[in-house]
Amino acid sequence: MQHESSTDLIGQITSLQTGYFVVLETLLDVDSRTVKPETSFARIHSTSQDARESFDKLVELALSPGMQQTPVSEFRCAIIGSSNHGKTSVLVEMFPDLAERGLLITDVKDTTSQALMIKSGATSDMVFRPWKLDQIRYLVDINREELARRHIEVQYREDHVEIDGDEADFESNVKSKFKFGIRHKLKPFAGTYTLDAAKAENAGLISRLTTKVDYSQTSRPRDIVVNDEAFNDLQFRVAVRSVEMGSDFSEINRWLDGLGDEKAFADNLMFIDTPGLKAGGSDSDEVLRHVLSKKNQQIAVELLKNDELDLIVHLVLCGQQSDFASLWSHLEGVDSDILQDLGNRIIVAVNGFNVYFDNPDLSRRWKGGDGSGDDDHFNVTIQSNILGKMSERGALAPLNICFLDVRRVIESRGTTYQDYYRERKAAAESWATPNGVGYSTLRRLGILDHYKANLEALCDPQDCGKGFLVRQIVEAWKSQGPKLMVRRFVVRSRLFASIRDMKSLLGSYYNAEGQMTRQSVTDALKSTLSFIDVAKPDAIDRFCRKEIDPFIEKEATSRAEAAVKQNESGKDKSWSVAAFRTTVSYIFARIKAKNIGLNPEIEGVLNHFLTGQLRVCAPEWGYSTAKLPLPTKEDKAPRELLIHALKYHSREFLHKCVQVASSDDDLAGVMQDDEDKHRMKELIAEINRLYAEAERLCLTYGVVVK
Repeated sequence: MQHESSTDLIGQITSLQTGYFVVLETLLDVDSRTVKPETSFARIHSTSQDARESFDKLVELALSPGMQQTPVSEFRCAIIGSSNHGKTSVLVEMFPDLAERGLLITDVKDTTSQALMIKSGATSDMVFRPWKLDQIRYLVDINREELARRHIEVQYREDHVEIDGDEADFESNVKSKFKFGIRHKLKPFAGTYTLDAAKAENAGLISRLTTKVDYSQTSRPRDIVVNDEAFNDLQFRVAVRSVEMGSDFSEINRWLDGLGDEKAFADNLMFIDTPGLKAGGSDSDEVLRHVLSKKNQQIAVELLKNDELDLIVHLVLCGQQSDFASLWSHLEGVDSDILQDLGNRIIVAVNGFNVYFDNPDLSRRWKGGDGSGDDDHFNVTIQSNILGKMSERGALAPLNICFLDVRRVIESRGTTYQDYYRERKAAAESWATPNGVGYSTLRRLGILDHYKANLEALCDPQDCGKGFLVRQIVEAWKSQGPKLMVRRFVVRSRLFASIRDMKSLLGSYYNAEGQMTRQSVTDALKSTLSFIDVAKPDAIDRFCRKEIDPFIEKEATSRAEAAVKQNESGKDKSWSVAAFRTTVSYIFARIKAKNIGLNPEIEGVLNHFLTGQLRVCAPEWGYSTAKLPLPTKEDKAPRELLIHALKYHSREFLHKCVQVASSDDDLAGVMQDDEDKHRMKELIAEINRLYAEAERLCLTYGVVVK
């Protein structure tokens, strides 16, 4: 992927996002978050529960962080590994300017759990960003069992979480040393908190915020004030999610120098240092140690869940086992979709290549070996200890595997880095020859082709394999970047799903010409008849016995008496038809009575529909041609027969209405004018275009859409 094509792809995604919001805002008044009343869709929204629920979900989704994010060509690479595997030591040599400012500390093991986000920039500001309240609540939730076991009470309030350790089973001498008390309110701080790391007076505060200072023998420090709100060290420790800082990227730029336009990628690279996978709470966390015990893991989970990671560099100390499976297992429980193609987004970095020479057990595996076995040093350290341990689904196949070392570690032994590897380079080269120990494993793991280049970089004291790693990250960006951008900003953001669901919603109620369909009328009618519980077989009969039958008896008697008089004066004898029409009119009146404040447009649809049903049913049921004899005082049978027929057919009529068996073709016209048809026609054409474009992007870049 060239840099220009990355910019072009971001432009296409932005256009897709903008186009969808234009469609949404054609129907939605953004300020009030209500459907614009001048649109026919407003009638649909007010009468159709299905349409209302579907549209309201789309509005809610449109306001989500994923949909609101601005598509960018930034490539985020997280360094994930266990504590004591040398992660910080590697970063010190990648970002020496940050180390000089005291921001990468290698001699302190008890650091605070937060994501350290490093990007190219001259600023010396450290920007602390908080969790959201629901993330803090979840952090507490996943530790509820342990909190309960230790008798630490939790109370969830509207804007904070209360932790009360008054009854906790801490030893009294331990509890007495707590400098921050046994009760805490946990909540996010507003906005961000910024410190200038270049100012000497901030050095102590930065140390407090990045390491877990032991205050057991000192006085409690002053609270940290963020936007006029005070937080003690422990409260702030819970609230902080990430720290952003700029680096001059001097080493990154040097390693990419001479690679042409690939150096331009450095400006859009972000490295994220995550807490150690096995790091947990400590005594310095006092009563909050259990709340903070899984924060390290939760940071990585949130980064992945929110699609803030494009690539993972899983750093493992040579000879040690990977703890990545603990993160993998938690991800499966949170959102298994996160794991889709995760292997293609992981580079395994084996730190401490020197261990192959200095560890007696590992060195025995290559000294004097013939390379024919499957227990060589590479197989043990990579296949068994790392790949076989990373996933519960079986051995993982990462995007790449590379080796690196830390210059400071080698030179701490009294030799120069260059001399150390000058003496060992030939042996390391022999491992990749056809008969060399490790050759078959390197080939099987897909490392063989770039092993020589990796080794050259590793033996260079100005690279130590870290420059090679950075170049592999750039290669991953070139091969995976477009796919990851489409996956993040089109699929995982739910933009594609929103476009698809909007297309389906509008297609249910309008045709391609913008004309409202039968479905919209159907939902309007169903809304007026919702007082009849169709799930109950006798619902219509009970309604008629209470609301309609008394009227029919009175109306039939009145019509019979009027018919006798009309017959004596030679007038029309169709007294049965008149009785049926009056009954339908009364049904209409009772339906309106059950719908207080009925929308005039919907009342028009209902009236139009009932009139159409009357025209169909009157002849079908014989009222138009019935020749009932006139009732007399002596013969009341015609009246009783009509009463029976009207009661029966009133139930049939309502049943047809509930089922919406038929309606006139022009019913939708009652709810829609020509201007609205034109507007909806353009809207439907646009949502269809957006869907085709989203589908094309996913197909082009191989992104799977569920």
